[in-house]
Amino acid sequence: MSCSAFLQHSLRISEADSFNTEARTTVHRVDTLRVTGVLRHDSQLYTVSAGVVNQAINLAPITASDPGSVLRLTTNQPLDVRLNASNASMLSAVLQLILGGSISALFLGVPGDTPATVRVEVFGGGSIAASIPAP
Repeated sequence: MSCSAFLQHSLRISEADSFNTEARTTVHRVDTLRVTGVLRHDSQLYTVSAGVVNQAINLAPITASDPGSVLRLTTNQPLDVRLNASNASMLSAVLQLILGGSISALFLGVPGDTPATVRVEVFGGGSIAASIPAP
């Protein structure tokens, strides 16, 4: 059975006036990422221990031979994130990540002293469409 997922990201920048109050919105943009015909989907809530380096996160049914198309990650502590290989380039201090691409593996590290709670959502198969609205 296939399904579709629609992710929406909102960006709003407000500048303070001379009295230091947020009085003027200078940027407001809504971007979307849609994946249709999704054949595989997994959503998990993990607790990753403090001080852990390169913990492999199970993305089943996503595998190296059947990679995912969209990854959504949100956490309450900064994480070190590696995609597709434990020795890949690291993204440091990640709190939120929405990624469309070929995702076959996920490795997380918690550099701080507090365990992290992490929501990982991954979608596989189908086609990706992204919107980039004009300024």
